[in-house]
Amino acid sequence: MAYQTGTATGPDGLLDAFRTFLAANGWTQNKWSSSGAGMQLCVSKGQVFANMRSLHNEAAPQGPSYYKGTGICLNPSTGFDAAQAWSNQPGKAENASGVAATCALYEVPTTPITYHFFTNTNPDMAFMVAEVSPGVFHHLGFGDMVKIGAYTGGQYATGSFAFDTYTYTSQPDYTNYANDRYIGIPLSDVSYYPASFFKADVDGVTGWRSVVGTNLSGGTTDRGGSITIGSSSFNASQEPFSIHLDSSPIQFNGVTPMMTPVLYVERGSNIYSPAGYAEHIRLLSLEQLAPGEIVTLGADDWMVFPAHSKGLHSAFKGFAIRKT
Repeated sequence: MAYQTGTATGPDGLLDAFRTFLAANGWTQNKWSSSGAGMQLCVSKGQVFANMRSLHNEAAPQGPSYYKGTGICLNPSTGFDAAQAWSNQPGKAENASGVAATCALYEVPTTPITYHFFTNTNPDMAFMVAEVSPGVFHHLGFGDMVKIGAYTGGQYATGSFAFDTYTYTSQPDYTNYANDRYIGIPLSDVSYYPASFFKADVDGVTGWRSVVGTNLSGGTTDRGGSITIGSSSFNASQEPFSIHLDSSPIQFNGVTPMMTPVLYVERGSNIYSPAGYAEHIRLLSLEQLAPGEIVTLGADDWMVFPAHSKGLHSAFKGFAIRKT
């Protein structure tokens, strides 16, 4: 396990700092070079391949009609080809048109910001959280799940942003914030567009699945779901994390419990099977906690962050990353 905090300026500086941190903690740097107005970084460890690009008021690869932002976008793959750009790596997560599907950490200013970098093993994970403005936190991460059952895959990628621009206002648990289209909880999308992807080759489906339920990988109808928030296809909208929040902290002892994000695969006819969970990520209420505070459970320290901004766009919804 490793943790580092510091400051970086602009998306190139943030990506460069993350690159140095990853290289010092067992990740292989496969590519680091300029790409358009920004920089591209491809890293890997074991079966996890993550490909990133810093953006300067640019749209992610899905197309010019999508949201333009300044930050870092991420596309997961299953391999690396030095002759290809970051967005065209072997086995990439892609939409029905074969274009790289990305998640992102946007709104990185040109002034210095504070970052928090994490790496963990057993299973491997790398994660960044950036305080893009005072009290506002965005994240980006990738790694391996603890798999439930035997199948090929288990990798995931997650970010604070999808690539759409629509503001969702029909549900009370949505942020209703134009540049944060859904609750920014890792691996728990509730937008119509995915900002989290995972790999689970089940029932003949070999492409990446989106947590939100939107079709990926050639338009397959099989998709993923997240029991932590749910999605439009999962018919669980705000449950069970919202129920978890309603009972946090526990009234008789004041303890704030943490919840493990579990990912599901759709088997057809709204039947889902658990695929695995992210060992080093937890969901929790921040009602009695401050961003950046440490929660100690046994030998483990967890650092907590809001989904967006505590008490504002994301209320008390938060997550924790294993620090030590």
